Amino acid sequence: MEKNLLLKFVVLFFSILLWYQLVLVQEHITEIDLPVKLENLPDKLIFYDEGIKTIPIKVKASGMDLIFLKLSDSHFLINGENFKYGKNITNIKEDDLKIPKRINYEIISIGNSKRQILNIDKLETSYKPIKLTYASSKDEEFFIENKILLHNKRVQISGPQSILDTLEYVESNPASRKDVVGNKLNLKLIPPHSKILLEQEKIVLEISKTEMKIRTISLIPIKYPENENITIIPQKISVMVSGPKEIVEKLNQHSVEATLDNSNLLNSNTRKVNIKLPAGVNLLEYTPNKIQIIKND
Repeated sequence: MEKNLLLKFVVLFFSILLWYQLVLVQEHITEIDLPVKLENLPDKLIFYDEGIKTIPIKVKASGMDLIFLKLSDSHFLINGENFKYGKNITNIKEDDLKIPKRINYEIISIGNSKRQILNIDKLETSYKPIKLTYASSKDEEFFIENKILLHNKRVQISGPQSILDTLEYVESNPASRKDVVGNKLNLKLIPPHSKILLEQEKIVLEISKTEMKIRTISLIPIKYPENENITIIPQKISVMVSGPKEIVEKLNQHSVEATLDNSNLLNSNTRKVNIKLPAGVNLLEYTPNKIQIIKND
């Protein structure tokens, strides 16, 4: 038993030595992608790509040195003092390689082409509107009834021009009624991108109590499944709604969606109507309350 255990240990030991010889000591040729870094760029210019710009190199080295190479901060360092905003063409040279001196290697080839195109961006400042989000539908209704005074409020942001051009707004953290203290709403702004800096992380907005209004809207057409070969009487209804004055006053027949409740449609002579209203508007009643259904022969 002990002899077998010793024999297994000896086999394992020599297997490790063989692996060390084949993998770590012997030389290998492999391809490694190294990132590109720039130095001495003119003021306000930055090297930014969505993802990391890399260039492949074919290198010959021992297995151990290849491991060190992959774990090291090896890269191409390119002088960008003459670069301009936009696309720049540069020649990649072996002298641009920055690899720790302790690593022994031989470069077989660099990239598919020595001429590389580098996109240079610039740092700019812009002003974007704030888009409010809400913690729940109830919170949204609360803030519609209690108007948030944004006053076309915009926030200053800074970052790469290519990112700024794609941004329409800056979102807030979801607003909740719990955040309102003394008619003021404190909200944190969410950076729209990891490369974008916000001039301010929080905003304070005033809350104004909105005047409520009740209104009746007539002649709203009822949508129903015409392919069921039925006739409905009447085909239009009236609704009484309540909500913020500035919203309710703008409502018309097209603002309200009335749909026949078609559950068990063919087994009933009367059905109710489902009413869909804009956010912040409440339904008080609709007339007639039931719609008569006539099956066509």
